[in-house]
Amino acid sequence: MNEQEVLDRVRSGELLVFGRAVLVLLSGGRDSVCLLDLAVRISGADSVQALHVNYGLRAEAADEDERHCVRLCGELGVPLEVERPRSPRGNIQAWARDVRYRAAAAIAQRTGAEVATGHTATDQVEGVLYRLASSPSRRALLGMRARNGNIVRPLLELTRADTGSYCRERGLTWRDDATNAELGYARGRARGELVPALRALHPAAEANVLALMEILRDEAAVLDTVLDEVLEGRPEIELARLRELPAGLRRLVVQRLADVAAGGPAAGIAGRADEVAALRDQGTASLDLGSGVRAVAEYGVLRLEPAPGPVRPAPGPVPPPREARLAVPGAVGFGDYEVRCEIGPPERRPGSLDRAALGPELVVRTWRPGDRMAPLGLAGTKSLQDLFTARRVARARRATVPVVEFGGDIVWVAGVATSERFKVTADTREAVHLSAVINSKAVDDDAIGDILVNPEELQNRVRELAAEISRDYAGRDLVLIGVLKGAVFFLSDLMRQLDVPCEVDFMAVASYGSATKSSGVVRILKDLDAVIEGRDVLIVEDIVDSGLTLQYLLRNLGARNPRSLEVCALLTKPDRRKVDLPTRYVGFEIPDRFVIGYGLDHGERYRNLSFVAALKE
Repeated sequence: MNEQEVLDRVRSGELLVFGRAVLVLLSGGRDSVCLLDLAVRISGADSVQALHVNYGLRAEAADEDERHCVRLCGELGVPLEVERPRSPRGNIQAWARDVRYRAAAAIAQRTGAEVATGHTATDQVEGVLYRLASSPSRRALLGMRARNGNIVRPLLELTRADTGSYCRERGLTWRDDATNAELGYARGRARGELVPALRALHPAAEANVLALMEILRDEAAVLDTVLDEVLEGRPEIELARLRELPAGLRRLVVQRLADVAAGGPAAGIAGRADEVAALRDQGTASLDLGSGVRAVAEYGVLRLEPAPGPVRPAPGPVPPPREARLAVPGAVGFGDYEVRCEIGPPERRPGSLDRAALGPELVVRTWRPGDRMAPLGLAGTKSLQDLFTARRVARARRATVPVVEFGGDIVWVAGVATSERFKVTADTREAVHLSAVINSKAVDDDAIGDILVNPEELQNRVRELAAEISRDYAGRDLVLIGVLKGAVFFLSDLMRQLDVPCEVDFMAVASYGSATKSSGVVRILKDLDAVIEGRDVLIVEDIVDSGLTLQYLLRNLGARNPRSLEVCALLTKPDRRKVDLPTRYVGFEIPDRFVIGYGLDHGERYRNLSFVAALKE
């Protein structure tokens, strides 16, 4: 490939664009020298800067590399930054790579530039062959991508011979690193022995490896689509569902969850998929998987999360919330909660107690081993541990849940149980209403505004809705239709509380994007798998805003001739409604504010919050 062909090929890849800032990683070798010259010709000298790292590992040769880079950048009119790190630690190649990319990231963040590296097709072949021998992973065969975030590799379609020819035609000199030819490193052996051996077996060996990588990348895109369908946009999967999957797909699902938990590739996790699938369905179980990831199964649902780091000496353990006194009426801070006590008319709902049975002050504390109470509607007493398990309260949360007692008796556990002994009766004249609201000061995110619905209120209302639905659909063929992605949390909690058999299916529609106002434009991204003709269908929505999306869904699903078609919405905004729609089951009416949490997002963030809050404007 001649100089003009190289220029045309790189320009057509559009990874270097005129006027777009780019930081070239410049070692002084032929590939990086070629890249720097191409960047100046395509992007313009004013948009290009360079970074050279002098690792100090080759004494005078390293200093000569640096001087060569300084001269070259001076000739091309490119500003150059030189990094001289301290002595290496551990694996030298890994250390050098970390130093190089860390320095580049700092400059890119400061200048807004993309980072360009000189990797070529020859590097691709050597790397894939090395990983094929060292890492039993499909991903090892996919090679480097031309773009990975703000890192671009404009030379991936060129060979090392192409970059050498380009430099010679342009009169550019380069430095050869003698250590690249040494066989002491595994990559050096791949370069100096393995690739030549394959070339001797077949003259097109390198081209065939590159062609295979292209095929595998195309197939990887198909597999990613399959994974999206299996996980349905969720960061978790039911263990029973995972076990049903073919072995290959099960490995891919576990690897995907691990990569998400690790924030990047988590090597080797797929090979432990069968161990993960064997975790028990009851209670909580966990398994450390390596690569900084662990699997956690809670009540039959699997998630992968970052593994706890090593325990480091600290000034002392973080204490649980301190015992507090709660005036009747009044409010008191307790950990991340504000526990409130209000006086009002008798109402039979969670947290409502007979005022006459209580004194002027209550105690708020954490649960203790051996705690028992008499839950509303149950005969006898139950341990709090059993109640936490029945309510599916994760172990990590139990020490933070407010427990309210009077006279040594537990009267209420936030979001879990109300005492039978202190309940509102027909003779109650005045009631105490207890609630626990997350203190907004405890939320460390400036984008999170007022908390509109706290976790306790959410779970109580979900149980009430489930009870209504169970009564209304007894003996019927119920199909729940969840609207992705926002309704996933609500649907998951709701269906676990139902006492009637049901099936679940999902639809995904586009309406919001990343904006804070509904666009009114509706299109189906994922349709139902199930046939709903002649069946009782309940649409489960996270929020009814303008009503335009729901109106479309009702028309679309109604045309499929279900026996009945109703709506259950967690939230509604009456002030935003543009069309009147029948919504049989409603969780909460909220003001006209953009809300996040409990499945609702802003730009795909905040779905994991356990409460519903307004986004700060």
